[in-house]
Formats: sequence, C-alpha cells, structure tokens
Amino acid sequence: TQSTWGIQAQSKMASALANLLSLVPDADGDAVRRHIIAALESKENEGKSNTPSSSATTRDYISPNFHVIDVRSAFPHVIERKVHPKDHWKYFRKHIPHCFYVDERWPRCGLLNIDEAHILYNSALLFQGKRALEIGCWVGWSTAFLAKAKVHLDVVDPILAQADFMQSVTTSLTHLNVLNNVNLIPGSSPEQVHRLGGSGVTWDLIFIDGDHEGEGPLRDVTACVQYANTDCLILFHDLVSPDVMAGFDFLRERGWNTRIYQTQQIMGVAWRGNVQPVEHIADPMVDWQIASHSGHTI
Repeated sequence: TQSTWGIQAQSKMASALANLLSLVPDADGDAVRRHIIAALESKENEGKSNTPSSSATTRDYISPNFHVIDVRSAFPHVIERKVHPKDHWKYFRKHIPHCFYVDERWPRCGLLNIDEAHILYNSALLFQGKRALEIGCWVGWSTAFLAKAKVHLDVVDPILAQADFMQSVTTSLTHLNVLNNVNLIPGSSPEQVHRLGGSGVTWDLIFIDGDHEGEGPLRDVTACVQYANTDCLILFHDLVSPDVMAGFDFLRERGWNTRIYQTQQIMGVAWRGNVQPVEHIADPMVDWQIASHSGHTI
C-alpha cells in the first residue's frame, strides 16, 4: 500500500498538476506541487495500469484542497482490507485503486474511504454549531468525521441496539472528545427520523448511508426532507447503487441542486437555499466512469 499517490503515467500526472493547482488556494499550491513532483520522480517507471490485480498497490487519496484530520487513533480495529474478486456486493467498484477499510471485528461491511470521509468532514465544517443528522453509522467512523467538524449530531442506526456496537462507538467518540455533541439513537429510519422531527427537530446537514436496498434509500430521503431546513445540504454515499440513486434523484426532481463526487463508491450532494457544497478534486490518476444507471454528469 502506498500512502502517496500512485502513478498511472508521467504525462497524465504532469497534466493533472496544472489542473489541480488552478483549483487549490495559493497558500497550498507549493505543497501540492512538491507532493506531485516527488511522486513523479519516485514512481515514473512503475506500471501504468490503474486496474488493481493481485499484485497491484492501493493508496489513500484526499482531494488536495481539503482540510485534513486523522481519527485513526480512536479506531484501533479499523484496517485496510484487500479487495477480493468475490466481494459480494455487486455495486462495489473493485477496480478503483484506493484503500478499502473495514473494522476487523466486523469485516463484512466496508467503511468510507479516506477521501469520502473528508468530503463529510469538509462539508460539515460549513455547518459548525448547527444541527446535523446521520442515518447509518456502523462503527462510528463516518460519525467521527462529522462530529469533529463541531456539528450537533443526531445519529440513527438500529445496530446501536447491540451493546458491543454501542460501546465501540461511544469509546471512539469519547477518545476524540466529541461524544457530548452526539446523540446516538438505537433505532431505524424512517421511524426515528419522524419521531425526532415530530418533536420539532430540524436539520441543516443530513448524511444518508443507511439501508441501501430496494425502497430503503427512498424512504430515508422522503422522511428527511420533511424536516430539512430551508438552507440545507444532504450527502449520499454509494450512488453506485441504483436504489440509492433513486433517493438522490427524488431530490433533483423536486428542484434541489445536485452534484456527483467521483469517489470509489460515488458520493452525491443535494442542496437548496443559501448553502454551497464543497469542491472536490477527483483523483487524476483514475479513469473515472459514471454509473450506467445515472443520468448525471460530473
């Protein structure tokens, strides 16, 4: 595994350098330039395919214009797992050469990769001090990135009814000193969303990463939108799934602005009112393709 960018081809990286620097704040330009040039010098003769094989390397990538944090000390069981050809979810994009993370105690479910987690964090930074909702937290990895941005976070996930999961999430958030700003709710969406919304709660930021199958994503979206503030931003993970995309399209068809973020599992953002989504620079070393079921452009 490489911690710096892998090189698909020297000419492609050199071209990407100019594009990246045009989008990165001036204060960060020199650092980005040094990072890319160092990668070019050390990797210029390596293989040129970006399709992982049994011998291919994976790497972390973070959009270079993002603020970066590291929460790994709070998650000692989170490890990189090599992608297996028989990984069961048919919408998992195995060909993307980014590190794939799981909790080693419960490895059947993947986590957001580092770039995807930083889309969460940098989006949440726009809403410091405001109320946010997360549907689906698993071990609290995504929760940590949201909470570190200092939002007041409601988290809904039925897995929290299991004592070992609740203890694990609580321990991680305590380690990061953010537990006091997080309301962990062991229950299902949309029922718990309606319970909270019915009590007068509304949200400025919503992250939907719950039930990915059938009508589940659409149910989550239609519940959340009833309690979304006029100025609101909603993030989605796993738009590679047509079921999740259906929830995303529900908002687009009702006048919300939408944008796709090219990441391993494709993230999306919908927004309305006086808010703007973060700009994300996709890894220039990947030949990105949009999911065939999507009518969206990047």
